[in-house]
Amino acid sequence: MIRREKFPKVFFGWWTVLAGSLSSAWAIGFQVHGFSALFKPIASEFGFSRTVTSVATSITRAARGIESPLIGGLVDRFGPRLLIIIGVFIAGLGLILMNFIHSLWTFYIVWGVILGTGISIGSEIPVDKAVTSWFVKKRGIALSVRWLLTGFAGLVLLLVGWLVSTQGWRITCVIGGLGMWFVGLPLAWLFVKPRRPEYYGLLPDGATTEVEPEEKVSGMIDRA
Repeated sequence: MIRREKFPKVFFGWWTVLAGSLSSAWAIGFQVHGFSALFKPIASEFGFSRTVTSVATSITRAARGIESPLIGGLVDRFGPRLLIIIGVFIAGLGLILMNFIHSLWTFYIVWGVILGTGISIGSEIPVDKAVTSWFVKKRGIALSVRWLLTGFAGLVLLLVGWLVSTQGWRITCVIGGLGMWFVGLPLAWLFVKPRRPEYYGLLPDGATTEVEPEEKVSGMIDRA
C-alpha cells in the first residue's frame, strides 16, 4: 500500500539536497578545513611535532577507505536516513570527546577514528544515496548542487578560526559537536526519507503523471 504524504510545492528531493549539503558542510568544515585552525594549538598544548599531529588525518583517510564498502552495503540494506543519523551522532560525539583528550593515542582514536568514521557515514555515501534516490533525469544537477553547497564548508574555517582565538580549541570542538547534533540530526530526520519517492506517491525529479501537450498531440496522431 502506498502511503501518501503532503509535501511543499518545492519538490522534496531538493530539500534533501539542501539538508544533506548543510550537514556535510558543517561536518567537513570542522574536520577537514577546520583542522588547519586547530592544528597549531593542539600541537602546542601537547608538544606534538607537525608530523605526529598530521598522522591523525592519515588515519582518517585509511579508515574511510576500509569503511566505504561496508557503508555502501549498509545503505542498501537500511536506507540512507538511518546511516546519516548514526554518522551525524558519531561525528558530533567525536568532536565533543576532543575536549577530553590528554594524550597522543586518544587524539588519534577520537579525531582519526571516531570523528573520521562519523563523517564518512553521515556526510558522504549515504547523503549521495539519499539524493540519487529522488532524482533520475536531474540526478547530475542534483549532485552538482549538493557538492556546490557542501563547498561552503570552507567558510566554516572562518568560524573555527574565530572560535579557537576566542574560546580555545577544546570549546571550539564542543561547539562543533553540539552543532552536529542540534542541526544535523533534525535535518536528517525531517528531510531525508528512508524510501524512494514512489513510496510516498511521488515521482522522481518532481515529475507528474499528467501528459504533456506534445505527448497528447503525438498520441492523437498515432490513433488517427
